[in-house]
Amino acid sequence: MRYPKEKKEAVLRRRCFRQIVRRSVKLSRKKGSAKRLCTTNEQHRHSALKLATPEERHRGEDKAILAARKALYEQAKQRHPERWSGNIRNWEPVGEVWLNPNNGETPQAEIRDLAA
Repeated sequence: MRYPKEKKEAVLRRRCFRQIVRRSVKLSRKKGSAKRLCTTNEQHRHSALKLATPEERHRGEDKAILAARKALYEQAKQRHPERWSGNIRNWEPVGEVWLNPNNGETPQAEIRDLAA
């Protein structure tokens, strides 16, 4: 069966989503999967959080970690300036981070009220 390009992409997205769901169900049935899922927030460093873990961010440790990284990068640049073509990486802490960013349909204040 031939699909127009848009339909074909939608079909491929649905198939991919189904595969992801199947894998996550299999994973949740395995022994110890709850432990693996819990440690994800403690071990995985997210780029949106400037390579801090969600747990570090939640505990408020991310500012100290990012300040230490910034100092380390500045020291490295002073020791070997020939290795650096530009400025160091931006290690300033990020503001609010959303799992599902607001697309403009619902005001963020209303989202907070619904979550509370």
